[in-house]
Amino acid sequence: MPLHVLGINHQSSPLDIREKLAFPPEAQGAALADLAAQPGVAEAVLVSTCNRTEVYCRADDLAAARAWLVRAGQRAGVEIDPLLYSHSEDAAIRHAFRVASGTTTEALGRLSISISAVLLLMYLLYLVFALMTHSSLFAGSYAADEGNARASAWSVRTAAFVLAATTALIAWMSEILVNSD
Repeated sequence: MPLHVLGINHQSSPLDIREKLAFPPEAQGAALADLAAQPGVAEAVLVSTCNRTEVYCRADDLAAARAWLVRAGQRAGVEIDPLLYSHSEDAAIRHAFRVASGTTTEALGRLSISISAVLLLMYLLYLVFALMTHSSLFAGSYAADEGNARASAWSVRTAAFVLAATTALIAWMSEILVNSD
């Protein structure tokens, strides 16, 4: 029998639906017994938190487990059928490891943004520190070089634009790398 997982999480449904579908701890035993009694379901695990409600099961056909979860949603007063995701076999195992390692949580995304903001702030503070303590290095030299005056390479406006464009490009590239599997 193949392994399947189906459910909803913070990426597939809004919080109010997840909260209504969540099985309280005192109801999980009865819900799991009812799920395991469905035709074609050999074994089942129910994971239910405020961030996700998922059914992991060994079943010949996922339809029975899906129908059971849809009925549970209807009893809770929510229509979850279009919000459900499912994975089978290797994809189900990969999903289980992602859930267990915490790489599918909302907190990870917020942490990444927070760390990026702190790093950007530290970089800006470093630039201010460097400009204030080493201003002689950045003053620009107009010394004569064989009779020709040397002009500054970039204006402040050009340098600021290049810095902003480069920062935006690096941020875009890091998002591509973070979102790649």
